[in-house]
Amino acid sequence: MRRFASTPGRAFPAVAMVLALGISSVPARAQDPNVSPCAATSNDPGFAQITVDLNAGTTSGGLPFDVPVRVCGQAATGTQTVTLQYLGDKNNPPQVDENCHATSGTWEPATPLRTRPSGTTFRLVVPRLEAQRYYAFCFREEAEVTVEQANAFRRVARKVLDDGLAQTSRADFDEAQSCTLRKQLCNALKQELSADTAIKRGSMFDCESLPADCANAPHDPNDALDGKYLALVSAVFEPQVNAAANRADYARLQFDLTTRLRSLQGNPALERLDAAIANPEDASLATLVRPNAEALALLEGGTEDATTAARGMSATTNPDQALDTTMDPRAAGDAVARYDKLAKDLTTLRDLLARASTAPEVKAKLQDGDDAAIQALTAPTGDLARSSALAFTLQSVAANLETNLAARAAALEPLADKVVTEVVGTSVVDASSSGNFETFQNWYISADAGFVFAPAVDEVVPYIGVNVYLRPVNKNASLRQLGSFRDTFTRRFAFTLGLTTTSIADGGGSRPATREDLFANQSLLLGAGLRITDMIRLGAGALVFKEEDPNPLVSKFDTSVSYYFTISFDLNVARAFGGGLGGLFK
Repeated sequence: MRRFASTPGRAFPAVAMVLALGISSVPARAQDPNVSPCAATSNDPGFAQITVDLNAGTTSGGLPFDVPVRVCGQAATGTQTVTLQYLGDKNNPPQVDENCHATSGTWEPATPLRTRPSGTTFRLVVPRLEAQRYYAFCFREEAEVTVEQANAFRRVARKVLDDGLAQTSRADFDEAQSCTLRKQLCNALKQELSADTAIKRGSMFDCESLPADCANAPHDPNDALDGKYLALVSAVFEPQVNAAANRADYARLQFDLTTRLRSLQGNPALERLDAAIANPEDASLATLVRPNAEALALLEGGTEDATTAARGMSATTNPDQALDTTMDPRAAGDAVARYDKLAKDLTTLRDLLARASTAPEVKAKLQDGDDAAIQALTAPTGDLARSSALAFTLQSVAANLETNLAARAAALEPLADKVVTEVVGTSVVDASSSGNFETFQNWYISADAGFVFAPAVDEVVPYIGVNVYLRPVNKNASLRQLGSFRDTFTRRFAFTLGLTTTSIADGGGSRPATREDLFANQSLLLGAGLRITDMIRLGAGALVFKEEDPNPLVSKFDTSVSYYFTISFDLNVARAFGGGLGGLFK
């Protein structure tokens, strides 16, 4: 994504442009420096045209207002579609981030303008823009990249980040570690990209822009790109460090529970008790035993089964999902459920053995000393109660681990999304949006020429003048296409200041003079007018000249005023008369 500003021209709006590159990787644009596909041709296209350079982040000029504007530029090789939206603000440049998210305002049009480049050259026609506005334009170059491909990039990024950061602590994550991890990610992503795609040069995950030797490369503390990357990565470390603390508690507790479970499985008294209740003949004893077969199974497994249960795993659990190594919060969540069940099964087993050992049918099958041993094991402070308490404690540890791993996973998502964004070619070019007097002036001044008739003079004479509009006006914009007469009134109305181009003095020869020009051979016009078409204006006002004093005893000329009517033409139109009327307006 690029931001850039155009250079404003006369009464052109200052413009801040944003280029957003959509989901496609963008190799560098190849262009013959001697050939400009966007160069103006001899044929008038009917639009004002500017050229955008997406590499340099510049435009060939300011954007006109009140007329359609054709924007031409060079897209990335392989681009299938270029789209454009714009946002205007009268008072301040729109605040737009690198993803074209604006703090206020609405992007227009609602359905983006869209075109397919011819080769790499694209052209888009922008509707009429308002004068005296700051504009932000959002361009997106899109290639044929599917949702499946984008998700594949994200999965790769997520896995590489996950694996790389899992082996790193916050304490030793310095610039060299940062550089190494970025290289690891770049290389993994490059293997996933097709031959005609490339990671954007100069982006966060462009291997070519990273130093060859991360360990000895100088670090620039003012590198904004590296700072942003480190900020994203650092957000992963706090929950990761907390997860490591959970694992330290887990290792000790898991070892203790494993030892206790193995001790229960190898206890002779419990083995004989388990055998005595395996096939109970007494109905009440059978009712007690049969529903609790899973609890009894804890005594019947081997040592590996005890270890597996103490680790919060099952026989089908992937070894990579063990609590002492996993970074997957789902694996920790599964362990929480297993520890909860183990704690409840141990409590059930304790109650079952305590009650079953008193049944006459069972007592007959036990040996001397078994009863005392069983009572010790099933006591409130015995091994079965302690094992159940350990399982509950491990459940709490696993729950904390799940919380921290979930927080770590959430912190990884923005970084993984950033990887995908960089792979698809997003970049930022900052530029200021500055105006000048002509850009922001409230008036517009045009020149015209025509004919003036004043009853007091009783003749028609040519004049030239200037028209002062109270708003910017683009004379290339057709009034008819801008709306009704009411809508375009401020574009039609102007105050007029002019001078006659021939003398209106009379007299000469034997005739006495009754009037003279105000200045040498010219008189002054002060008035106002309306454009009735794009080229023709009707006006009225006051003609200022000198007139003989009506008192016959006073022989002098005083300033006099007469109302007038005018019809005039834009000077560009007047020049079309060539050697005829054109000579009047030189």
